[in-house]
Amino acid sequence: MPFEAYIAKRYLFSKKKAGFITIITSISILGVTVGVAALIVVLSVFNGFGGLVTSLLIGFDPHLRIESSGTSIEKAFSSVESVLRGDQRVKGFSPFISGRGMIISQTATKAIVIKGVDEDGIGNVSGVKDRMVLGKL
Repeated sequence: MPFEAYIAKRYLFSKKKAGFITIITSISILGVTVGVAALIVVLSVFNGFGGLVTSLLIGFDPHLRIESSGTSIEKAFSSVESVLRGDQRVKGFSPFISGRGMIISQTATKAIVIKGVDEDGIGNVSGVKDRMVLGKL
């Protein structure tokens, strides 16, 4: 008999005089089984939830964002636009502008980021148009 099997048999199946050890062993095995099953279920749920959140975030944000930090935004956009239109690998692009704002209500004041997008091109790079529930683009 292998050593591992001997140790397992010794602790799983007790002799007649120590029958209480078998009950403790059964409870321990059941507790470990339930704990591992709960851990597997929780990890599976979180993994699925993580995939859902990732798909939603990728649907709203583009794969690549090119930003200009200078003051001549129109000149920078026209040069970038000419490069993007000439590349066959680019499936779509859309200009945007962003700024900071503030929302004030009776109970709270919040700082926000406001983004202005091109209505015609936003459908090519983001899922915002398809997922809008209230209002229109």
